[in-house]
Amino acid sequence: ELDTDAGRVLWDGRFVANKALLGSWTTVDQVQTVDEFAPDRRANPRRGPLKEMTFKAGGKTNQRLWIWSGDTLMDLHANQAHRMTAKTIGGVDYLFVEVGGFSLRHPKGWKTPLYVMKRQAE
Repeated sequence: ELDTDAGRVLWDGRFVANKALLGSWTTVDQVQTVDEFAPDRRANPRRGPLKEMTFKAGGKTNQRLWIWSGDTLMDLHANQAHRMTAKTIGGVDYLFVEVGGFSLRHPKGWKTPLYVMKRQAE
């Protein structure tokens, strides 16, 4: 649930399944918008905490302090919730995850960049 007045996400502790996320993903790029991503462009994943992620059943990941529910990835270390969007492009599954860096220091209207993650073959 988004608390727009406080600029934060409130989680009720319940897990919401999302089968589209299950499996292993590797970061391949970083973009400002989903539409900006081009699979054939030379990628620039930049530095960041999400090099790879395995989404497991029940909201677990391969990272001890990261959990997920529905379309939200939660970083318990930084107390941040990152919105995720799954999209298939050219028959390949990609996951767009908000980078984060949420802060009141950013100007009004600031949008976080997105990590682009590619599903790894099982």
